[in-house]
Amino acid sequence: MAAYPLEKRELIAEAAGLRMQILTLAAGQEVPWHWHSEVVDTFWCMDGPMVI
Repeated sequence: MAAYPLEKRELIAEAAGLRMQILTLAAGQEVPWHWHSEVVDTFWCMDGPMVI
């Protein structure tokens, strides 16, 4: 799992080649810059501001 703090993590679906989850970040929390060599992330901001 993540090596950074999250307010909440909710697993929606998981199968071979797929993981869908909702990550809730509290004010001031962030997902650090990172990369994947064999997977692609797709994400949506569902509420509030998102800064990249």
